[in-house]
Amino acid sequence: MSIARSSKAGAVEVQRGMREIQKRIWKFNETVSDESKKATLHAKDGIHLNELGHLAMAFSILKGLGAPSEVSAATLAVHPNRSRRRQMLGSPAARGQRRPKS
Repeated sequence: MSIARSSKAGAVEVQRGMREIQKRIWKFNETVSDESKKATLHAKDGIHLNELGHLAMAFSILKGLGAPSEVSAATLAVHPNRSRRRQMLGSPAARGQRRPKS
């Protein structure tokens, strides 16, 4: 970031946004007793991002670019009867629903 600032170039600090999301996931996971149902941003290899991780990165980039709230805001509603994936992602696409063809 210091190089971007010193050269007056634009940059997006993705790591800070991702860490903020990770902290929220840790807080969510404190409420889950079953280890297999805890949320994570990473695939099973522990290195690569999973679907939620990619969404978190996209969210961080959009926020960093100053995108309008229509595309850079998210509200996560946690309901005990919903699957972990639906709780964390919340969108119809994340629930496996497809958009109607036009």
